[in-house]
Amino acid sequence: MTTTQQEAHETTAGMLVQRARELAPRLRERAAQTEALRSLPPETVEDLRASGLLRVQKPARYGGYQLGYDVLTAIFIELAQGCASTSWVSMILNSAGIVAGFPDQAQEELWGSGADNLVCGVFSAVPVQLVDGGYRLSGSWLFASGIDHADWLFLGGLVPGERGATDMRFFLLPKSEISIVDDWFVLGLRGTGSKKVVANDVFVPGHRSVSMALLREGNSPGAEFHDSPLYRIPLAAIYHTSAVGPAIGAAKGALRDYIEWTRTRTERNTRPLIENAETQIHLAESSADIDVAERIIRADIAEVMALAGQGRSIDPLERARYHRDAVYCSALCVRAVDRLFEQSGGSVLHDEHPVQRAWRDIHAAAAHHSNRWDSGMQHYGRMVFGLGSANPFFY
Repeated sequence: MTTTQQEAHETTAGMLVQRARELAPRLRERAAQTEALRSLPPETVEDLRASGLLRVQKPARYGGYQLGYDVLTAIFIELAQGCASTSWVSMILNSAGIVAGFPDQAQEELWGSGADNLVCGVFSAVPVQLVDGGYRLSGSWLFASGIDHADWLFLGGLVPGERGATDMRFFLLPKSEISIVDDWFVLGLRGTGSKKVVANDVFVPGHRSVSMALLREGNSPGAEFHDSPLYRIPLAAIYHTSAVGPAIGAAKGALRDYIEWTRTRTERNTRPLIENAETQIHLAESSADIDVAERIIRADIAEVMALAGQGRSIDPLERARYHRDAVYCSALCVRAVDRLFEQSGGSVLHDEHPVQRAWRDIHAAAAHHSNRWDSGMQHYGRMVFGLGSANPFFY
């Protein structure tokens, strides 16, 4: 990348992050509405589209910005300070880093002729039948975040291979070919609309499928189709780390709301609550946890982007470290918000209290498989001791 290209890259990235920052207050105003709808309001989706925040990683040849995970994470952090559900859906709909790994014929079908189709996806896999010319999908997939707003989606499937081997693959198909079950009645991230989707004997042509083994290593069919190292980053190196942005943003928003709320409160003796040493100490502890989480995640993603730019492979232990850091930073955000929740008194029990919303959202995010503590820590420990991965599909 030349100096001029780098400057243009940084200018565009800064512009998009600033747009996300400016949009956050409007998202904050709509947070209650978003929860009530259990989906993003139409005006929020339009704001995201109009601001270009859903084209961050879309390949340049198809009208996207082709920017890295560092920019995406900065955007998710900003959006989540207004509404964690909106940030989460934005993360899912910015799936071009995966979709660009599909064969070029699938990408042309999806984005050719100026189409601006949005894609969501579900990683969980069901058995898939191999047939002439492609595959047949039948089954159900939970947690299809953003499905209300997507035009297409990719679904995980297991294809039987030779000698008992199984190939985990993703399958790309139009939303019109599946049905949606409205089962999203949940504690947190209510506005993500992460509903169940069902496929009933749907045919998917061969060019609309890609092996997880290739995505995992950054060697997918689409990796050479685009002139950017972005699409050759191993999925295993970035998947967990890039999913922490909404949690960091939600925690930062909770801290802001807690400070605003505390400034107006008094103790029973009428002394301002901000003069209470316990209040000051717990605020500082939560602030430190959030700052540490953000610094670690930004540093890890910057490292991944730098290694990709150098064309250097990312070894299994490095990938495990990124996974370890991701779950650790997610836990830091949970701990920070838990502390703020506990310090907010009885009023935090009201649904409209913003710290309660953040508390529910942060726990929902931490429950996602990418943020599970035991999985990330065990994986790192296994790699240090040379035992190999316990998840052969993903590592």
